[in-house]
Amino acid sequence: MPLLRYMTCTLTMMTILLSGCASKPYFDMETASHQDSWDDLVNRHGRPFDSLEFLLDQQACKAATWEQQRGLPTITTLHCDSQTMAMAPDASQNFAIRSQFEHCLQFPLEPGHDAWQCLQEWALDLAASHPGPDYKSPALDPNSALHGPGPAGTALEAGFYGAIGTALLGPVFPALIGASVLAGVTDEAGQDGARRRLKQVQLGMSFETLEASVLSGRRFEVSESGMQATVIVGGGLSGNPVLAFGLADHRVVWVHRQPLWRCPGLGLRGCRIGLP
Repeated sequence: MPLLRYMTCTLTMMTILLSGCASKPYFDMETASHQDSWDDLVNRHGRPFDSLEFLLDQQACKAATWEQQRGLPTITTLHCDSQTMAMAPDASQNFAIRSQFEHCLQFPLEPGHDAWQCLQEWALDLAASHPGPDYKSPALDPNSALHGPGPAGTALEAGFYGAIGTALLGPVFPALIGASVLAGVTDEAGQDGARRRLKQVQLGMSFETLEASVLSGRRFEVSESGMQATVIVGGGLSGNPVLAFGLADHRVVWVHRQPLWRCPGLGLRGCRIGLP
């Protein structure tokens, strides 16, 4: 009976997870417009797959990656002061969804790398190259320039690999032989709770203020390069990164609330963020 009860519980949990994925709304370019505000897009298309907050010319901006239906590329949008500034399909679509801004983010920082400047240059280029409201995503066509091979794929490093949807990526397969699915779902819930508590990390805040308040008692690591720094904060049962943010002159200039991370194990030791 205990085994039957456990199997029933596990199957129920997997059903909930999979049904949640099946009912997820997708971004629809046919109804999206540059006249839409950030709130308009979220209300119509649901939350984006990924998003990043950053400062651009003293404006609070946000870049987001949205999923379309299967066979269509992801959509990247840029918003400043809640207004949509750019909307573009991903020109380097791979089997794994990756946000275009990931190439700017690094932990640990390489000498001379300026993540904030990289983000600003990327955003200005995106706004200049896709300023119009009438972009439609073509169906998947192997001969289309839009769906070129993009950067060569990189094998994942040994160890845990996580980002958005950790509960699906990590525990589903081990669930066939053990209780990892329940632990994974629990950790995802713990990470979500940690992210909610870390929402107090906002653009423009000083690192000294954060150390004395939001980060007090939390595990975090800092990587510095000149006047720039990247901070990763751990959370959940695994202690892996649940937040990353960048500093310039000791003030927050970008925040990634669901960073793409690669860690050799539990905690923050040896963790990296950004693309391989």
